[in-house]
Order: sequence, then structure tokens, then C-alpha cells
Amino acid sequence: MIIDLAVKNFLSIKDEQLFSLHADRNLTHLAENLAHLDTNYATVRTSVILGSNASGKTNLLFAIKAITHIVCDTHKFDRNSTLRCYDPYILSSKNKEAPSELSIEFWLDDTRHIYSVHYDRDSIYSESLYYYPSSQPAKIFDRESAENWKEGEGISFGTRYKGGRKQFAYHPNMSYLSVAGSSADSPEMIKRVYDYFNTKIIFDSSSKVTEWEDDVLAVEAMTTLMSSVDLGISQFRFEDLELTKEQLKMLEVVPKEFRNKAIEDLSKEVIFSHINEEGKAVEISNSLESKGTIRLFKNFPNVLSALKFGNVFIIDEIEISYHAHVVELMISLFQDPEININNAQLIFTTHAFHIIKSSIMRKDQIWLAQKTNGASKYVSLEQFDSSLRDNSPFDKWYDEGRLGGIPAIDYKSISDSIKKVVKG
Repeated sequence: MIIDLAVKNFLSIKDEQLFSLHADRNLTHLAENLAHLDTNYATVRTSVILGSNASGKTNLLFAIKAITHIVCDTHKFDRNSTLRCYDPYILSSKNKEAPSELSIEFWLDDTRHIYSVHYDRDSIYSESLYYYPSSQPAKIFDRESAENWKEGEGISFGTRYKGGRKQFAYHPNMSYLSVAGSSADSPEMIKRVYDYFNTKIIFDSSSKVTEWEDDVLAVEAMTTLMSSVDLGISQFRFEDLELTKEQLKMLEVVPKEFRNKAIEDLSKEVIFSHINEEGKAVEISNSLESKGTIRLFKNFPNVLSALKFGNVFIIDEIEISYHAHVVELMISLFQDPEININNAQLIFTTHAFHIIKSSIMRKDQIWLAQKTNGASKYVSLEQFDSSLRDNSPFDKWYDEGRLGGIPAIDYKSISDSIKKVVKG
């Protein structure tokens, strides 16, 4: 589970912003929405970010994706590779060439860890990993930039970092965590952190049918879902497809690291069945299924995987093609302590303010994004004044503009300009 995310100089984020999933107040209120209560350091199981278009909601999710890219991929870099996740705040001449700064605190094996990285397009300037074996943080490694850079130097290690090889050569554009974590010779504690970023953080539509079609229980759960949310679907089956000559030719130019996934996606199709008037199952082409049906089928395996393995599932604009009740279903599954026994977490953005009800979400689970002079800022409902209570109608007040985070629409200016077009 993610506890905190700190972001500075990244996309629309100029000054450091803290997106916190930590709960430290009124822990008995909707306690089922919290995990790690026994540590006195509770973490919310779900969190939502609302805001108007272009307010920067998705950029927090991009920041998490940038961290996973740095950790999971840079060990494959050569000296000339660039960090494609470098996107500084460009509306300030001071910021547009400065490093981006990202820091993430997370639970791993019931222990808090903090990973931080400062980088630009070509280099990682500093990087550190700490954890909490007690109430005080302990260093695993700390990499600081040096004027006279030498590959593999400029790094110090904590006394608890033992059990394998620690020294590795790396280029300035490589993450030490990526290089060490991907090596079979490194200490187990660094490999576990590397595996966390590789396997525990999953994004929207990242699942593949081939990963779960042979799991009888997963297929049963998917069948129950598809037939129980009023989609008109009674069952589904998988069908193997033979790739055409045109598809095979197209795949020849696809980079090797993406080719296998592309082949799997193209060689498998799901066929849905609906019940006709005579009570018989009739198969219908996917091209005639709704976007919501297809998206739900692609996304729900991520929900199952997160709940089974304790993953963090991150989804942008969760309401696209979904009815609000389906969104509430997803939230409820993550907040059900009898289902979410492995401390899975759901983080999502939305425009659908009607799902932020005080009956199902705490104030510290709801974040609003808005821009000031082009820069994104984020505030939790927990940070509002005392007039906003646990049982306040969050959705109604948000719609009325009392909480901010809504678009400022100048209807008169818009209507005047359209009148000119209409009248010629």
C-alpha cells in the first residue's frame, strides 16, 4: 500500500505537493476503510482525486508511473538512454531545466519504506531508500551526486543492508535500485523492494486474458460479475485466433519487448453470450458490446489480482463507460474487510462527484485538484475547516462549489462567441 507521495517539478506540479493516504484522525469512523490499524499508522484502502479538466488529477498517477519506470526499467539503459518520464513544469523558466523530485512511502512486509529520486532527462542526481525497522528510519542506501562522477560511486549504505553484493557499476541515467534489485546477487531486502514496484503496482487495463483464463476461481468470479451487474450477459468463453499475414507483418516492426504481449492480445478473443427470448444463450460479436462491458471485462481481473495479492490498483477516470453503481461496487470490494484481507489499495481519479458520499468514504480519502496560475495544487477534505464534518454531504457541497475543484465556466463569453458563429 502507498502511504504518501511527494511530487515537485513534474508536469503541472511546480512546488512540492503531498498526496497522503495516511489516516491519523478519528480512526473508528468507517474503520473498515482503513488498513494497518494495529500499527497506529493507518492507511486508507481507497482514495479518489477529483477536479476539473486539466486540473492535474492524472499527473499524480503519472508520478507513480514515473517512479515505477525509473525502478523497473533503467537497469536496461545504455549511457545514451534518456529518462522519458522527465516532464518538468515548463511555465517557469527556473523549473523547466531543473530536476524533477519524486518520493514515495509504502508498506512492504508490514514495514514502511521510503524511496526518493531526483532526476532530469539524462541523469539521476540523487536517490535514496530508507525503511522503518523501528520508530526511527534506517538507511538502506543513499546516492548523492558528485562533481567528479564515476560510475558506481557517490553512494553510501546502511549498516542493516547485508546479505549479498552491494557494489554495482551503473551509468548516471540508471537507478541504483533498478540495477541492484534486478541482480540475483544483491541482498534480499533490495530485491523485495524492486519486486514491489514490478509486481505490486498495477495500472488500468494492464491485465492479459492469458494470465487468468486457466484460473477456475477467477473465471467463476468474472462470470458472476458479468451476469450480476445487469449487462445482460449470462456467460463468456475464450477463443483462439490465428494471426493473419498482415498482422504478422505488422508485428515484425514491433520492438521485441512488446511483441509477445501484442501477439497474446491479437491471438485471443472473448465471446459473450446473452439470453434470448426463448431462454437460450446467444453469442454476440464484441463489436456490438458496449464500451462499458469491454472495459469492465478488461479491468475487473486487475481488481481480482489486487485483492488476491495485495496490489495497488491505479485507474484513471474510473467512471468512463461505467454506471456510478458499478464504481461504488469496486470501492466497496476494496473497503470490505472480509474480502480485502491482503491490504489491497484502489487509487483513482474521477469527474463523477456523486460517488463521494460521506456514507462510504472518509474525508481523508477524498482529494481535490485545482490549478492556481497554471500550477496544480491538491487538498484533502480532511484539511478543510471544521464546518465540513464526517457526515456532511460531500457530493452536494462539491456540486455547489463549496469545496472548490470545479471548472469556472464563463457562459456569457462562450455564448456570445457561439452566437457570432451561428449568425455568420
